[in-house]
Amino acid sequence: MPTCAGLQQETRGWVTLRPSARSSWLQHVAQRWTSQVVGQPQATDSVLRLLQRIEVQARQSRRTMGSVLMLGPPGCGKTHSVEALADVLLGSPSALLKINCAEFQQQHEIARLVGAPPGYIGHADTEPVFTRDNLERYRTPEFPYTLVLFDEIEKAHYSLYSLLLGVLDRAELNDGRNRHVDFSSCLFFFTSNIGSKDSLHAIGSSGFVPQLEQEESKARHFRAASLRALKRHFPPEFLRRIEDTIVYQPLRPAHLRSILELELARIGRIFARHPATPFHVEFSNGAKSLLLQHGCDTEYGAANLQHTLACELQDPLYRLMATGQVSDGDTVGVFAKGSELVFRRS
Repeated sequence: MPTCAGLQQETRGWVTLRPSARSSWLQHVAQRWTSQVVGQPQATDSVLRLLQRIEVQARQSRRTMGSVLMLGPPGCGKTHSVEALADVLLGSPSALLKINCAEFQQQHEIARLVGAPPGYIGHADTEPVFTRDNLERYRTPEFPYTLVLFDEIEKAHYSLYSLLLGVLDRAELNDGRNRHVDFSSCLFFFTSNIGSKDSLHAIGSSGFVPQLEQEESKARHFRAASLRALKRHFPPEFLRRIEDTIVYQPLRPAHLRSILELELARIGRIFARHPATPFHVEFSNGAKSLLLQHGCDTEYGAANLQHTLACELQDPLYRLMATGQVSDGDTVGVFAKGSELVFRRS
């Protein structure tokens, strides 16, 4: 066994490095992105590690830039995470190729992705989703890659998984017109709600594991239940080609409170920049507490909160505009009175 002196001799002349350090570009991306994604540190850390590989162009030959499966209950931020990432990297939350898998529940509908094969009606007329132009549409010189999102992939027909095997394995396919499509500069994201009800039930209806006080224990329990449901639904050959599987945790009231602040700021910007009648909106603490009370739901997460804001806040403000009760430059205060919101103009 080497002595302490021997160990010191071996490390002499070496400089200790910090593999956990982030580049200035990744630090900038992390600050902007994590400010929009609340309550999912594991998810953000995993995707940032993938972006670090992309930054140094650590690509493997004939492989995609990466593939991530995001698993969790509705409203926990899976789709929002990818759209926020597109906003940070490419300038718009819509700057990605998004496939709504609920539109591909029948086997014949999968042909819309690659085009109808020869001999089928519409072979020459149907332009497939996977084309070179579609894949390169949103790329920029600063980020020459494409974000591809398969939203709620568990709703798609099983033949989609077979189609994706070759894409994830070799980063290529031939479309219905036998044209080669290259996916080597694509970053794939898959979202799924599979098993979310069972997972939430496993940790109790209120989102807490009985007799478990540690948050880490709750997270492990939820993750285990989610992964069991994942393996029951998806074929193993498809899962083996996914580089990273991220389990999003149910949002807690503290997370929803942070999301509420982000959403209220967004709504304020919408009305302040309205082309016809711009005005300012201010929110009292009582109004915020009431909106959080009405919108807090551990099962549907931020989706229920957004529905509450649309019905109880945005729609009344639009009605005030339509009836001429607010004018250009006004300030509207939102207050709570009992179980309702009250709107006042200063």
